[in-house]
Amino acid sequence: AETLHARGEAFALHVFARSLDRLPFRDRMAQSPWGHRVRVHLSQGAGAPRVDVGDLVSSLSDDTHLYVCGPLA
Repeated sequence: AETLHARGEAFALHVFARSLDRLPFRDRMAQSPWGHRVRVHLSQGAGAPRVDVGDLVSSLSDDTHLYVCGPLA
């Protein structure tokens, strides 16, 4: 995200976590100049909507670069 922002590239960062207290790099993302590009998806808590990752990925254009990290399950 920092490199893309420095290059002036358009991007969106979707971060999935169980709760805000388990959100990695929470303060860093909130204080960054690209923080408005972060979309946080939480799976625990009142009213936490489940995101269908398949729908999210299928909505991307064919020339989109997708980077994924995290546990397999």
